[in-house]
Amino acid sequence: FSENGEEFAAISFRKMDFRDITDSPFDLMKARYDLTQMNLTALKNYISTLKKAGLDATEALVEFQTRFSFPFINFVILIFALPIAASMRGHGRAYGFGIAVALSFIYWNILQVFKVLGEVGRLKPLLAAWTPNGLFLIVGLYLMVKVHR
Repeated sequence: FSENGEEFAAISFRKMDFRDITDSPFDLMKARYDLTQMNLTALKNYISTLKKAGLDATEALVEFQTRFSFPFINFVILIFALPIAASMRGHGRAYGFGIAVALSFIYWNILQVFKVLGEVGRLKPLLAAWTPNGLFLIVGLYLMVKVHR
Protein backbone atom coordinates (compact mmCIF):
# COMPACT_ATOMS: atom_id res chain seq x y z
CA PHE A 1 0.00 0.00 0.00
CA SER A 2 1.08 3.56 -0.64
CA GLU A 3 1.03 6.34 1.94
CA ASN A 4 -2.47 7.29 0.67
CA GLY A 5 -3.73 3.75 1.22
CA GLU A 6 -3.88 2.96 -2.50
CA GLU A 7 -2.90 -0.49 -3.68
CA PHE A 8 -0.09 -0.84 -6.13
CA ALA A 9 2.06 -3.63 -7.44
CA ALA A 10 5.73 -3.58 -8.30
CA ILE A 11 6.76 -5.53 -11.38
CA SER A 12 10.40 -6.32 -11.80
CA PHE A 13 11.82 -6.89 -15.27
CA ARG A 14 15.11 -6.65 -17.10
CA LYS A 15 13.65 -5.40 -20.35
CA MET A 16 10.21 -4.10 -21.32
CA ASP A 17 8.89 -3.89 -24.87
CA PHE A 18 6.81 -0.82 -25.80
CA ARG A 19 5.82 -1.82 -29.33
CA ASP A 20 2.21 -0.77 -28.75
CA ILE A 21 3.21 2.84 -28.14
CA THR A 22 3.64 4.49 -31.53
CA ASP A 23 3.67 8.12 -30.37
CA SER A 24 6.97 9.86 -29.94
CA PRO A 25 7.75 11.65 -26.67
CA PHE A 26 7.24 14.91 -28.59
CA ASP A 27 3.68 13.85 -29.50
CA LEU A 28 2.92 13.08 -25.87
CA MET A 29 4.32 16.44 -24.74
CA LYS A 30 1.93 18.35 -27.02
CA ALA A 31 -0.85 17.75 -24.52
CA ARG A 32 0.76 20.37 -22.30
CA TYR A 33 0.52 23.12 -24.92
CA ASP A 34 -2.26 25.65 -25.03
CA LEU A 35 -4.41 25.10 -28.13
CA THR A 36 -4.58 28.84 -28.76
CA GLN A 37 -0.77 28.94 -29.02
CA MET A 38 -0.55 26.29 -31.76
CA ASN A 39 -0.38 27.23 -35.42
CA LEU A 40 -2.84 25.59 -37.83
CA THR A 41 -0.46 22.82 -38.87
CA ALA A 42 0.40 21.90 -35.28
CA LEU A 43 -3.27 22.02 -34.32
CA LYS A 44 -4.24 19.78 -37.24
CA ASN A 45 -1.48 17.30 -36.32
CA TYR A 46 -2.55 17.41 -32.68
CA ILE A 47 -6.16 16.62 -33.67
CA SER A 48 -4.90 13.72 -35.77
CA THR A 49 -2.79 12.43 -32.87
CA LEU A 50 -5.74 12.61 -30.47
CA LYS A 51 -8.01 10.77 -32.89
CA LYS A 52 -5.40 8.04 -33.50
CA ALA A 53 -5.07 7.56 -29.75
CA GLY A 54 -8.86 7.29 -29.43
CA LEU A 55 -9.05 10.46 -27.34
CA ASP A 56 -11.63 13.23 -27.54
CA ALA A 57 -10.52 15.94 -29.96
CA THR A 58 -13.66 18.10 -29.67
CA GLU A 59 -11.99 21.05 -27.95
CA ALA A 60 -9.18 21.11 -30.52
CA LEU A 61 -11.68 20.81 -33.39
CA VAL A 62 -13.63 23.81 -32.06
CA GLU A 63 -10.40 25.81 -31.88
CA PHE A 64 -9.50 24.70 -35.42
CA GLN A 65 -12.87 25.79 -36.84
CA THR A 66 -12.79 29.05 -34.89
CA ARG A 67 -9.48 29.90 -36.57
CA PHE A 68 -11.34 29.93 -39.90
CA SER A 69 -14.51 31.68 -38.73
CA PHE A 70 -12.77 34.42 -36.74
CA PRO A 71 -11.42 36.46 -39.71
CA PHE A 72 -14.98 36.87 -41.01
CA ILE A 73 -15.92 38.83 -37.89
CA ASN A 74 -14.83 42.05 -39.61
CA PHE A 75 -17.22 41.53 -42.50
CA VAL A 76 -20.08 40.39 -40.25
CA ILE A 77 -19.72 43.31 -37.83
CA LEU A 78 -19.57 45.71 -40.80
CA ILE A 79 -22.86 44.34 -42.18
CA PHE A 80 -24.34 44.49 -38.69
CA ALA A 81 -23.06 47.97 -37.82
CA LEU A 82 -23.76 49.84 -41.08
CA PRO A 83 -27.55 50.00 -40.66
CA ILE A 84 -27.16 50.97 -37.02
CA ALA A 85 -24.74 53.76 -37.94
CA ALA A 86 -27.04 54.95 -40.75
CA SER A 87 -29.98 55.21 -38.38
CA MET A 88 -28.03 57.25 -35.78
CA ARG A 89 -26.83 60.18 -37.86
CA GLY A 90 -27.85 62.80 -35.32
CA HIS A 91 -25.68 61.42 -32.52
CA GLY A 92 -22.03 62.24 -31.93
CA ARG A 93 -18.89 60.21 -32.48
CA ALA A 94 -18.62 59.20 -28.84
CA TYR A 95 -22.09 57.69 -29.00
CA GLY A 96 -21.18 55.74 -32.14
CA PHE A 97 -17.95 54.57 -30.54
CA GLY A 98 -19.88 53.41 -27.48
CA ILE A 99 -22.29 51.45 -29.67
CA ALA A 100 -19.35 49.86 -31.51
CA VAL A 101 -17.71 48.80 -28.24
CA ALA A 102 -21.01 47.41 -26.94
CA LEU A 103 -21.60 45.43 -30.16
CA SER A 104 -18.07 44.04 -30.07
CA PHE A 105 -18.52 43.02 -26.43
CA ILE A 106 -21.84 41.32 -27.20
CA TYR A 107 -20.38 39.53 -30.21
CA TRP A 108 -17.31 38.37 -28.27
CA ASN A 109 -19.46 36.98 -25.45
CA ILE A 110 -21.75 35.15 -27.86
CA LEU A 111 -18.69 33.71 -29.61
CA GLN A 112 -17.28 32.49 -26.28
CA VAL A 113 -20.61 30.91 -25.25
CA PHE A 114 -20.79 29.01 -28.54
CA LYS A 115 -17.14 27.93 -28.22
CA VAL A 116 -17.84 26.48 -24.78
CA LEU A 117 -20.98 24.75 -26.07
CA GLY A 118 -18.83 23.17 -28.76
CA GLU A 119 -16.01 22.24 -26.40
CA VAL A 120 -18.35 20.39 -24.03
CA GLY A 121 -20.00 18.59 -26.94
CA ARG A 122 -23.40 20.31 -26.93
CA LEU A 123 -22.78 21.59 -30.48
CA LYS A 124 -20.72 20.23 -33.34
CA PRO A 125 -17.39 22.11 -33.69
CA LEU A 126 -18.39 23.56 -37.07
CA LEU A 127 -21.65 24.98 -35.66
CA ALA A 128 -19.97 26.26 -32.52
CA ALA A 129 -17.46 28.26 -34.54
CA TRP A 130 -19.71 29.61 -37.29
CA THR A 131 -23.11 30.20 -35.60
CA PRO A 132 -22.20 33.58 -34.05
CA ASN A 133 -21.18 34.85 -37.50
CA GLY A 134 -24.41 33.51 -38.97
CA LEU A 135 -26.57 35.07 -36.27
CA PHE A 136 -25.00 38.51 -36.56
CA LEU A 137 -25.05 38.34 -40.37
CA ILE A 138 -28.77 37.49 -40.44
CA VAL A 139 -29.60 40.26 -37.97
CA GLY A 140 -27.38 42.68 -39.92
CA LEU A 141 -29.09 41.85 -43.22
CA TYR A 142 -32.50 42.26 -41.56
CA LEU A 143 -31.46 45.68 -40.22
CA MET A 144 -30.17 46.72 -43.65
CA VAL A 145 -33.52 45.87 -45.25
CA LYS A 146 -35.39 47.64 -42.45
CA VAL A 147 -33.26 50.83 -42.67
CA HIS A 148 -33.44 50.85 -46.48
CA ARG A 149 -37.26 51.04 -46.37
